[in-house]
Formats: sequence, C-alpha cells, structure tokens
Amino acid sequence: MNSAKSQLELGILRTRERDRNHHLGGRSFYFFDFDDNIAHLATPLVIFDKKTNAERLLTSQEWALCHSQIGKPGPYANYYLDYDDRTGSFRYFRDQTQEDLRKLGLKRQFFIDDLMKVLLLPDFQWKGPSWECFYHATFNQRPISVITARGHGVDTLKAGIRILVDQKILPMEPNYLSLFPVSRIDVRRQLGDQDLVFRQRS
Repeated sequence: MNSAKSQLELGILRTRERDRNHHLGGRSFYFFDFDDNIAHLATPLVIFDKKTNAERLLTSQEWALCHSQIGKPGPYANYYLDYDDRTGSFRYFRDQTQEDLRKLGLKRQFFIDDLMKVLLLPDFQWKGPSWECFYHATFNQRPISVITARGHGVDTLKAGIRILVDQKILPMEPNYLSLFPVSRIDVRRQLGDQDLVFRQRS
C-alpha cells in the first residue's frame, strides 16, 4: 500500500491479549456487520423510475436515509425497488455470473472489486467505526461472525477480507466462527425464511 494513503498497523507494538476472565475459563467472540461498520464501500443501490424504468444509483448513506420513502409521497414517490438478484436494486450486493461480470468489464465479484477500490483511498476514508475492534479480534484470533445484508457467497466475502491480509492491513485472516450473508437464498432458508417471504429493507 502507498504509505501516503494508509498507515499500516504495526503488530510488533502489540502483544496478544488473553480473553477477559481467561483464568476462569472465559472466552470472547465478536459479531460484525461489514458495510459502514468494518469498512465504508462505495457499492451502489439502484432504484427505478416507475414510468421509464431509468436507474438511479444511491450510496449506502443515501439508502439509509431514504429507503423507507421509496414509492411513497415525497421526493421518491416515482421510484420502485426491483428484487431480482441479477438485474435489480441490490445486484451489486450479490455475486454475478462470470459472463455478466465479463460484460461489465470486471474480472472479480463486486464486493472484491469495491474493496480494492477503496483501499486506494486514505484509510480514514474507508475504515469504519468498528475497524479497531475488528483488528483487535483478528490480531488476537478471537472467533468472529460476520453478519451482512449482502448476498454474496461466503467464499467471496472471505476472498475480499483476504485482500486486507495480502495488503498487510490485517496481520492475518480472521478466526471465522461463521459468516451470514443474510440476503443469500440458501442462508435465508438456513435462518428460517423457508418460503423466502422476507424482503431486504437495508
């Protein structure tokens, strides 16, 4: 990484910490959401004009503010959401076929590509409020779970996080307890949404 853009963590200045109440058999583990917590990515969400089907891209910050207003009286009244994983509002938060990626001129899944892009920015722009805790848990090899509204495959999520290790931003890969991309169909069924009734709202 360019040292002018990002300040590397110096693991040599850290010492491994035992779990709190280790002497009593205590064991800690951590839960993290990825977007806007571990890291801020520029993955867009898409809303569609009701009359023309024209697309409008929203940032995750814009989405957080307006998603409950889409299709309702107000500035987003003329827009709607499309829940198709391949072509709809959340397609950039899903894995796509290699053919679809090729048509877009991409070689990697959106999550990996978006992560690579933000790592070119100064770290204060992309590191989220949970970054230090995430680094601490990884450095000390605490079991972690990543729970994300994204619908990527687990292998895609791990491959993206592995980039942080390859770039020496993380000292090692996390000690994964589990990863739950909760918009992915197989994970939704695993978590009890057998009839796929729930629709992602954030």
